[in-house]
Amino acid sequence: MTWLIGASAMVMCAWWAVLPLEQHPGGTAVTMNQPSPGLIENSPNASDTIDLVAFAARLWNPPLPQETDQQRQSKSAQRQELIRLQLIGIINDGGALKAALYDPDTDRLLIVRSGDRIRRHTVTAISAEGVELSDGRSTTRLTLIEDRS
Repeated sequence: MTWLIGASAMVMCAWWAVLPLEQHPGGTAVTMNQPSPGLIENSPNASDTIDLVAFAARLWNPPLPQETDQQRQSKSAQRQELIRLQLIGIINDGGALKAALYDPDTDRLLIVRSGDRIRRHTVTAISAEGVELSDGRSTTRLTLIEDRS
């Protein structure tokens, strides 16, 4: 039953696709490549071409917001505080947990244990689920991403 409905829908779509778009009084169909017969003859400047320079003008240029020194400093501080380390794995080395961290800034794999320093961050805790890093003001927790394959 469904194949019958699908087949009839396909036939109707094919029939619609071959119909002419529009019939003019002269009896010719308009195609996508031809302009309408009266379009060029009835235009006031039929011999003129389109002046593309008219479209090059910028119509609206909103002013950019001015950034204060305080905003610039806070943005640079946020960029410096951003930690880009990725936790690759947790290593159990004779009962002592270590973390394998990838640093994309230096393109290196780092093996760290609790108390080690990475730039301005200190590894404060390592568990089977993740690693905690602290810069003295805030703590960041990196967790393992489960493989979903």
